[in-house]
Amino acid sequence: MASLTSKACSFGYRCKVLLRNSSLKSKPHVIRTCSTAGGHGSLPDPYKSAEKMDIEELFISRKVQGLLKKLTGFDLEKIYAPVQTRLNVPRYEFLTDEQLEKKYEEAHQKARRKLQMPPVLRERQPCEEVLAKDPEIQGHDDSTFIFTDISYGYPDRERIVAVREPNGLLRTASWEERERMLQSYFTSKDKSFYMPKMFEPNHLQDVLDRQWYSFVLDRACIQFEPDDPNYIRVTHATYDHIDSHRKFHDLRSTRHFGPMAFYLVVVRRIDNLLIDTLQRDMIEDAADLVRLFYHVHPRSDTSEVDDQADGVELVQAFTRKDSNKRAHLELAMQTYLEVKSSRDQVSTGLAAARGLQ
Repeated sequence: MASLTSKACSFGYRCKVLLRNSSLKSKPHVIRTCSTAGGHGSLPDPYKSAEKMDIEELFISRKVQGLLKKLTGFDLEKIYAPVQTRLNVPRYEFLTDEQLEKKYEEAHQKARRKLQMPPVLRERQPCEEVLAKDPEIQGHDDSTFIFTDISYGYPDRERIVAVREPNGLLRTASWEERERMLQSYFTSKDKSFYMPKMFEPNHLQDVLDRQWYSFVLDRACIQFEPDDPNYIRVTHATYDHIDSHRKFHDLRSTRHFGPMAFYLVVVRRIDNLLIDTLQRDMIEDAADLVRLFYHVHPRSDTSEVDDQADGVELVQAFTRKDSNKRAHLELAMQTYLEVKSSRDQVSTGLAAARGLQ
């Protein structure tokens, strides 16, 4: 028993040696970062594998970011919509014209920061790695011990977290174990220690039926990492609910519209969003959405469509070749053209009347 005790007591030193062994340093993803690796399959999910397309590289590319920002919109009244906060004493300032102009510019810059989109990442893969097997200490204790490096200055993803099992197995911690330990030592006041009930599938549907989309997405950004399977599940379920109920305008001028539009493009389901933009007389947004679609799916039959083509031509080309709801989209386009024609006739008549006057 004395020998077993000495082995257990020397664990800290042995763990440090194992985790910093030169053979492991050649694989940094084992120790410092649990890398995201794509799976394999005949038709891999792009949110799980980079085999079909690299959504991470696509999302951060300059062209995609530019198109998504244009699609998001910039409605200051919506960005600065009233929210519930604690009561506070209002503050009034007397400003010169120059100071007022500076305040306006600061408000615009703050609004742009509020519209910064959450990252789009592939689903992370399990990161457990066996470090050592010590069967001689099996049964020494019936508890599992977790050892966390809480040294100052390390990012959370790079912290060493090791687990000693009762059977003597020494391994790196799983994602769930890492997050629970890091939340214990480095507490975030807005993040729950356990996953909130609202994110469980049976409760999530009730929340979505109430159309609290921004609340769900904001809460998911606080609770989960962007490559967490639960984050991807919750956000995709929210996007699907918005798409099926055509509530796209609820997310316009929010930081979540870009990732939603990108998701619909990746899964080739932009028809409802296109119809919504046409019904709202947003032909340029419809054209940008089609441009984004053909940038993400360049092997489409109409990949030769010119980016500089007229918005109506782009949407019509998509309708002919790639639409999943061709009849609905054609009807929306016909309605848009008729309304536009009527508006042009009225404008022409008014201009002529002013000329006669």
